[in-house]
Amino acid sequence: MLTPTNLNLEPTLPGAAWRYRWLVLAFILVFGGLGWWFAQTSAAWTAATTIAVQDPRSSIVFDQTQRLDPARYVADQIEIIRSRSVARRTLSDLADLENPIVIDIDEYLENLTVGAAEATDLIFISYSHPTADVAVIAANATSDAYESISQEGAEATFSDALAELDLKIAEQKAQLVELSIELAVLQEVSDEQLLAEAQLQQAIEELLAYEAPPITATPEEIAASARRREELRDRVNVLRIAVGTFTVDEEATAAIVLQQDEVRSRLSALQLRRDQLAVDAELAGNGVVFSSPAETAEASSGVLFIVLGVLGGAMLGAAIAQSLARRRRSFRARREPQAILQTGLISDIPIFGDERLSSDLPTTDAPNSAAAESFRFVATGIALRQHSSDDDVAFKTVVVASATLADGKTTVTANTAFAAARGGNRVAVVDADFVNPALTTLLSTEGLDGEGLTDVAAGEADLASVGESLTGADGTNLTLFKRGTLASQMPDFFGTTKASGLIDALEESFDLVLIDAPPVLRLAHGSAVVRLGQQVLVVVPHKGDIATAEELRQYLAVVRVPVMGYVYNFAPLRREILGRGGSGAETPAE
Repeated sequence: MLTPTNLNLEPTLPGAAWRYRWLVLAFILVFGGLGWWFAQTSAAWTAATTIAVQDPRSSIVFDQTQRLDPARYVADQIEIIRSRSVARRTLSDLADLENPIVIDIDEYLENLTVGAAEATDLIFISYSHPTADVAVIAANATSDAYESISQEGAEATFSDALAELDLKIAEQKAQLVELSIELAVLQEVSDEQLLAEAQLQQAIEELLAYEAPPITATPEEIAASARRREELRDRVNVLRIAVGTFTVDEEATAAIVLQQDEVRSRLSALQLRRDQLAVDAELAGNGVVFSSPAETAEASSGVLFIVLGVLGGAMLGAAIAQSLARRRRSFRARREPQAILQTGLISDIPIFGDERLSSDLPTTDAPNSAAAESFRFVATGIALRQHSSDDDVAFKTVVVASATLADGKTTVTANTAFAAARGGNRVAVVDADFVNPALTTLLSTEGLDGEGLTDVAAGEADLASVGESLTGADGTNLTLFKRGTLASQMPDFFGTTKASGLIDALEESFDLVLIDAPPVLRLAHGSAVVRLGQQVLVVVPHKGDIATAEELRQYLAVVRVPVMGYVYNFAPLRREILGRGGSGAETPAE
């Protein structure tokens, strides 16, 4: 069984926009016009400058792990350029010009645009102003102010780093002096030791400087030279023994000497880093590696504002359209009501005007029309359900019902009756809408005068005599039963056994009885009329309210009369059913 969840009837945004397209178009025109007006009133000149930046901490003297990701660094610089610090510096520079330019800081920030090219180090700075020259000067002043502040920051950074290195170098030098003092204390000697060491050093130098006698020397000279060398050697040995008598703490001395070597190594590394940092401080600059100043300004285009206005109007209009569509949900296609009514479609009836039909009875007056063919589909659907088995007719009485007025129920009843009467079927139509007897007005040649159902129920006429025989333009015959001349309380009348007896009598005389019921959700006696039928045929208009259809389904469930299907009335004409008359066309002679 079909349930309401089988089909999504909630209005979509495109569907709602198309439904209320004139409203959406109005919003588009209004907002597009506002965009054009704003573009005309806020026309400005825009100048742009370009800079390329690089993190100055890329220097090898810095810890590379502390460097920012390049994209992050560029993003940070953009925020710095947008900051009020750079703004104040820029405005101060502009005010100090020979021809001062005074701009409010909030106005300046509002007209400043800073962005970056994707995956590059390029930053674009643009400034808009009603005057082209001011736009150029302000854009370049912004770039200069940023470079100045960056330079000051870079200098402060390098200065702090140099100061820190100088402090560490001073600490190492002080430690080296302390170690030298400790070593001197350990190696402190007496005057005798100093004298002995001096004599030993002199003796060693004399021994090393002693020259052998020349080849021409005499044996006496050679012997004297040998004795002199032996004396010097003996003297060196004696002095070495004398010096060796003095004791020194070798382990403590070696430890201090090792510490001195380590301190000297650290001191050398720090001095090297300081020299490198001093060089980098001269080369690194402010992080700006390239700058392209603005030379001219370009006039802003109003197309952007117009496009934004059109888009904004379209979005707002579509949103309002969907809101209206949600509050006024309606059927838009012939298959949609089946999910709400939980019954199947029998036929869709096109709008008569789409075929330029002037008659309300196209079944007889325009049998070759698509509308007539649609009513023949209704009649065929009823017949198929009547004769679903070969044994017996399943039912004879069908109540044609709708929820409200102006759903086209009466027209459906009349045309279906004529379509069903083709071929000699005995068809009766009953006008049960005593408040608005539209069926009688449409079909009767006598009008509302004449006897009818109320006269039969009162015993003042018999059923056979009150039926008005009708003949269509194509010769089709059917019988109309109208209200009658006697007044009656509608709920009391249709709820009586006399009324049901009248319907039973009609079933005995006719092959099909179609009852035109009043709007069941608007008149109280509608339920009494619906109960007279063996089947109910529901008429649902195109663009009919979904909530009303839901209410009708609940109502019919309470009445407990089987619903054979629904007719989708006033539907847009489908091109596939257009033809040369369908089954209403004459069969050519063989």
